Amino acid sequence: ILYLLDSVAHVIRKIDLTNQSITAFAGTADTMGNTSSTLYYPLGITFKGNELLTTGFNKGNDVRRIDLTSGVISTLTGQYTVSGTADGNSTQTQFMGLNSLSLFGNDLYAADKDGHTIRKIDVSDMNNPISTTVAGSGTAGTVDGIGASASFNAPYISVSNDGIDI
Repeated sequence: ILYLLDSVAHVIRKIDLTNQSITAFAGTADTMGNTSSTLYYPLGITFKGNELLTTGFNKGNDVRRIDLTSGVISTLTGQYTVSGTADGNSTQTQFMGLNSLSLFGNDLYAADKDGHTIRKIDVSDMNNPISTTVAGSGTAGTVDGIGASASFNAPYISVSNDGIDI
């Protein structure tokens, strides 16, 4: 199975590579939002166990979780309509425009494009994820450094193929 982010249609599609059938898996075509059946320009995607994790473009201020069996959509962390930089538990966390996700063990790394930071979300307990800012000053820039002394301009992230480096 291959999952395709049909971002402009606000849908994640499932492609069966055996018979090449394509079906809408999550989201409602041409309907954007943050309900149990809608997505907002899905852009970043990764998997943890039996769940697909995704975030949306620009208003991607939350990480959505989708059960691969039932297709039920819910919010893992963040607040869809609230933009900010707060770290903490799932109801405290705020993002400013997530655009990409990478899972590394029990740590979900998220590029906060408009926050100019890299955030780590501990998902060892999927019912109580905790986020922290691990890199970036929060100001657009191109400064190398450690943690908050570094600066980025609209970062994106990806995990390497070796499973060791992010």
